[in-house]
Amino acid sequence: MNALKTKQHTIYDLMNELGIIESMRNYFYACYETAESLPLHADLLNRENDRILCALAHNRIRNDDILCEPDMEILIDLKNHTVQPLTYRNDSEGIFEQIYDCDESTPVNESLKRELSVYLEEWLRSLIRLNYKLSERKN
Repeated sequence: MNALKTKQHTIYDLMNELGIIESMRNYFYACYETAESLPLHADLLNRENDRILCALAHNRIRNDDILCEPDMEILIDLKNHTVQPLTYRNDSEGIFEQIYDCDESTPVNESLKRELSVYLEEWLRSLIRLNYKLSERKN
């Protein structure tokens, strides 16, 4: 459990380094770009007290359809400086995963939670390596 908590703090720090935390605190939408890859879209889904629910996605258009490659819903805890991935979606591969069902009596899928945390950390590190920079914010 302690290793997962540490990973959640690390992910928060990476999102902060990219400027995503600041964007989602103050805006409803932000776009980050680099010359080497698809833009990263950050969308605010909900902001309540010290918690922010947002989505991060790379979107590709294929046959007039917008495909998420990937799209993750993420819960940011501003008070504790942690991030928890909640869902993962990749339209090209037909994948949708979530760590818990909407029914609160369903236990969290801890194995998937760890897997998505590892993926999110690697994705964010890749974005930093590729030098993604903020290109747009909207209220």
